This record gives sequence, structure tokens and C-alpha cells, in this order.
Amino acid sequence: MIRNTCKLNENNVFRVMLEHRIWGYGIARFFMPFLAVVFVSSFIGMFKDVIFIYLFLIYFGIIVLLVFLWCRNYYKLKNLYKNQEYEIIYTIDENKITQELVGKEKTVRTEYPVSDITSLYIVKNYSFLYIKGNIYFIIDNNSFTEGSLKELKAFVHKKDIVDITNREFFKIVGITTAIGSAFTLLMTIFYLNISHLQEEVFLNSVELMLSGIIFSLIFGFGLAFYIKWYKKQMPIFRILSIILFPISYSAFFTIGMFCMIPYTVKVMWMKYRQRNIA
Repeated sequence: MIRNTCKLNENNVFRVMLEHRIWGYGIARFFMPFLAVVFVSSFIGMFKDVIFIYLFLIYFGIIVLLVFLWCRNYYKLKNLYKNQEYEIIYTIDENKITQELVGKEKTVRTEYPVSDITSLYIVKNYSFLYIKGNIYFIIDNNSFTEGSLKELKAFVHKKDIVDITNREFFKIVGITTAIGSAFTLLMTIFYLNISHLQEEVFLNSVELMLSGIIFSLIFGFGLAFYIKWYKKQMPIFRILSIILFPISYSAFFTIGMFCMIPYTVKVMWMKYRQRNIA
């Protein structure tokens, strides 16, 4: 049996929403370095070409809109849960999952068969169990009174429930992309410092930044595919892959180059489909 207690109040409800709507859509945030590079490159290029001015204004407008929406949601949730606190107790056994919503005035108890669970999504501090009918349960990863997050994952795999986390895979992609973006930005600044300020130089700097971030993405996907494959192999194959790393990684770099977009689309579609099962 697995038991978990999650508390929702005005101090943590926005954090839960961020994990579900922002960090939960894990793929999107790993492309933020790419957007940052395009934003910076358009800022540099707008001093020479009117097209970059429009591009910069578009990205700046998107950023302002996102900040406005986040602030709006923050104050909306803050007021909705002001002086309110709900304790949600989940009990999961072999056949059913029970939810008890405990408020100041009353307690609401609902039960669902385990067969209605469609997927599990582990983020950082919270996990989300999706139920048929576009319902999801919020589970606090640090508040298990019985069992643990590891046991919940084992239970999900045992019942053939889809685990759509993919956090480790895209975390690798995100780290390599962030490092590649920072390195490319430094190289571009260095290139601009040693070059004369001409239109060709600005265009070359934009091409340098874009090619650097694309290379970082491909490198990250190749490395993530390699690590995923590495963990499933016997010790002898692991040792051989390390000894022959230039050859083995070259193969996975090629895989990353061709599978980057299809794999991302596949995972995003899987998440969308699981969240909209009727």
C-alpha cells in the first residue's frame, strides 16, 4: 500500500502550477537556450538590419506576454487560496486509488479503479497521476506516509501504466544545450571584438550562434541516446563502448542528428494523448 499527503495553500499552489504547466512540459524548457540565442542574435543584428529589429520586437513581446500571464496566474491563485488550506490524502492499493480532500468545512472522498490510471509524470517536488476523464492527482514527492516514490514507480511499471517522465533524457539535452549556448555566445562576443563592425560580420555572428546551438542540441541528443543505451548493456559492452568511445559516440551522434525532431515530436504527442484520454 502507498499513502501520500499533499497540502495545497496560498504559499505553494503557484509552485505546484509551475511544476505542472511549466516544468511539467519538460521538453519546451530545454529549447529556451535556443530561443535565448535567437533573442541575443536578433538584438545584435538589429543595429544593422531592419529585419532583426522586427525579430527582436517579436521575441521581446513574447517575453513580456509570458511575464504578464505568470503574474496574472500568481495573483489569481493567491487570492483563490487565500486563508484556505486543503489536505489531500491518497491511498493506492492493488485495485483502487482513493482520494480524500480534507477542507475546513467538509471532507470529500472519491475512489477510482487502478485501471483508470493512464500515466504517471514525475517532475521535481511533485508528481502527477493522470486519470481517465482529464483528471490528475497531485502527489508530494516528499510526503509519503507509507511507501515511497520509488515504490510508486515500481507499482506503475507493474501495472503497465505509462511513465511519461523522460526527465533524465531531456535533462541531459538541456544541460548540453545550455553549455553550448553559453560557449557559443562567448565565441560570438570574442568574434565581434576582433572584427570590424560591418554588416557581414553581424550576419556571420548570427550564423555562428545558430549553428552552435543546433550542434549543441544534436550533441545532447546523441549523448542522451548513448547513456540510455549504455545503462541497458552488459559490463563487457559498456567497457568496449568506452574504449571505442569515438566510434560508438559517432554512431549515436548520427542517431541524435536524425532522431532529434522525430523523438521530440513522439514524446510530446504521447504526453498530449495521455492527458486527453477520455
